[in-house]
Parts: sequence; C-alpha cells; structure tokens
Amino acid sequence: DAAPASLRPGELAGIAAQAGLTAMDGTGRPLSQLLRAAMGRAEALLIDGTEPESYVTSRRRLMADRPEAVLGGVRLLMQALSLPRAVLALEGSQYDAVAALRGRLPLRGGDIELRLLRSRYPQRLPGQGQGRALFTACAAAALWDAVYQGKALTHRLVTVTGSAVARPANLLVPIGAP
Repeated sequence: DAAPASLRPGELAGIAAQAGLTAMDGTGRPLSQLLRAAMGRAEALLIDGTEPESYVTSRRRLMADRPEAVLGGVRLLMQALSLPRAVLALEGSQYDAVAALRGRLPLRGGDIELRLLRSRYPQRLPGQGQGRALFTACAAAALWDAVYQGKALTHRLVTVTGSAVARPANLLVPIGAP
C-alpha cells in the first residue's frame, strides 16, 4: 500500500468510497462524491466541529478523545483537495476539545486554524459552494480511520440524552443493517 502522504486526491476519494464513508452531517451523502465534486474547485476548507443540537455532545467528545484522528483527517482532506490550510470551527465552550486540539497544533503559523465560535443553536456555518468545501470533524476522523487503520464506517459516536434517559451518554454504536 502507498504511504498516506503519497496518495493522490483520487485515491483518497477511492478509499473513502471503499470504506463506505459518508458526510456524517445527517444527509447520508457519500464522502467520496463530495470530495470529487470539490477537487479543483475548492479554495478554502472548513471543518465543522460544532454540535448540531444543544444537547448533543458527540463531536465534542470525538475531538477531545481522538484529536489525532480529527487533525490527521483534516490534513487528509487538505491533501485530497490540494489545499495548504484549513479552518476547524468549534464552540469556545467545548473546553476539553479545544485543549486537546490546541495541544497538538503549533501556537502560530500551522496549517490548521482553530476558530472558536460563540455557542448558539442552530450554529450556521457557510456551506459548500463559492470556493468553499465544508466537512464535519466526524468525516475527517472517519477518513483518518479508513486510511491509517483500514477501517470501514461501521460504528458512530452518538449522544443519547433526553428526559426519558436516566444516564445521558455518548455511545459508540454499530450502524447499518446486519
């Protein structure tokens, strides 16, 4: 197998397709199709680390617990789109995620910029188009898992919460049909 740094953009999209990766943004769109559509068109890469709902904390947990996978996946997305930099947007109140990510990034001049946003729901980040490519932190980590560990997308971190739940938690659950 080729070393990840030597993988061409089309090869990274192929790995995403083979691993069954999706955008992981609730739409179910294949990550490989989104990558191919953005190749040669994207001028900026934006990674969404914000939570889609006020009681959901699975993205925060992922970034806090697996920052190397998130940041490594962001770099793979940069490689796939031939972009030198990316912006990872997350809520400033996600203290553990911010600390974990900052601990793995240079203080200045790095290739990934953390942009801290005020917490509000729904959080509206600029979408795909007009030279922007937008992917979730979850999709970045899933791409890292596929490239470095050969993992297909078979599990997902999900927040289980609400008034009927005795012990709210983030759980790694299997997805798909048996």
